Amino acid sequence: MEISENIKINIDDLAMGGEGVGRMEGPSTSLRAGMAVFVPYSVPGDELKIRLTDAKKNFGRGKIIDIVKPSPDRVEPKCPLAKDCGGCQWQHISYTAQLRFKTKIIKETLERIGKLKSIKVNEIIGMREPWGFRNKIQYPISNAGRVMSNAKIVMGYYRQGTHEVVDIDNCPIEHPKLSRAAKIVKDVLNKLDYSVYNEDRRTGLFRHLRARIGFGTGEVLLTFITNEKAVPGSKELIKQVVERCKKDDINVVGICQNINPRQTNVIMGEKSWTLWGRDFIYDKLGDLKFKVSNESFYQVNPVMIKTLYDKALELSDVTKNDTVIDAYSGIGTVALWFARNAQFVYGIEEVKQAVYDAAENAELNKIDNCRFSIGKVERLLPELKQGDMVILDPPRGGCEEKVLKTIAKSSFKKVVYISCNPASLARDLAYLSNSGFEVSEVQPVDMFPHSFHIETVVRVSRNE
Repeated sequence: MEISENIKINIDDLAMGGEGVGRMEGPSTSLRAGMAVFVPYSVPGDELKIRLTDAKKNFGRGKIIDIVKPSPDRVEPKCPLAKDCGGCQWQHISYTAQLRFKTKIIKETLERIGKLKSIKVNEIIGMREPWGFRNKIQYPISNAGRVMSNAKIVMGYYRQGTHEVVDIDNCPIEHPKLSRAAKIVKDVLNKLDYSVYNEDRRTGLFRHLRARIGFGTGEVLLTFITNEKAVPGSKELIKQVVERCKKDDINVVGICQNINPRQTNVIMGEKSWTLWGRDFIYDKLGDLKFKVSNESFYQVNPVMIKTLYDKALELSDVTKNDTVIDAYSGIGTVALWFARNAQFVYGIEEVKQAVYDAAENAELNKIDNCRFSIGKVERLLPELKQGDMVILDPPRGGCEEKVLKTIAKSSFKKVVYISCNPASLARDLAYLSNSGFEVSEVQPVDMFPHSFHIETVVRVSRNE
């Protein structure tokens, strides 16, 4: 096999992982005719000259050498670092086309994995302005593998498929104040000559910066993830960061530290504490107010959260006579959204701090028909299986089989499934479809513009 072979190819589809897909038509010393070739940063409709970088038994991978004829859906990325940075995969595709492709991916994934061919899949709901929507960043910090920067310390996202940090000063998909706060932190770390973590030697202090902002309040929380507890000169570091942020109209309400000494790709360690201010922010969604602690999960696109939750509420047809179980309830955002229309809502969440936040958020909003329990869904749901409806909003891996079995044996008449992974969604819907339920309606919502990630809300009803 000649891996470095140059070939011409037409891109005709997008894979679920975001890469364009074409098929060999002419002779090749490395690939058979008709074999699929995956090409990053390509667009359906592109005519390309590519260099073959990998050739397996059933597929190949390639890198663009020349765009012979661009697709009508190809656009110039808004960010000059889009091709280097792994934060976005689709900035080179028009937003209208992104939405079209995402709807297509949902339909095809449900058919291929879930064998669900006759269900209603609505067109995806997109953003009016798909920029500046992220309320959280998690930047690795490095002084090696710099891209387009001469600074000692660089901070940004990893180049796709590597641990090489692309230095970023202004990211167009983030809230602008997060980008400015990150640049301030980077400047201060450079000025005070702090060390940064080296993955090979496992030495150095600063590993990541995490920052979160409440779109409805403007409150910002910063978290330093470090390799060890001691931060020499921390008072001066905090003073300079807070003062500079204040001058730039960035309302930092707290600075936390998290220790992660492990050699791992997991960003956060097990121990966190507050260095200055408080360890949470407040945010507003619609007419509700939420406390969001440092370690609690919160959707990254608050602009579209209301759209997502309103659609979930609409599909549920929940009434004042319904008892609802909110599995994977987090800080209570979905539970409280439903509580005003339901008789009672029980929330289940395994992160202790998130449960405390959820209880406090119910009190904050004067909602008294909710109760939240700490524990794994697969353990607690069997104890609460007598209800009218269950809301599922699991992690990317989907639901444990025990959860689905419990639902199948329960009295639940309806399931509202919120998913961020089409593959695990299709698998779980197939299980429910084979267990006495019918998938009634599927509504994708674009929570993650310029990436291949797709959020979906689904109504599932028990067969009569």
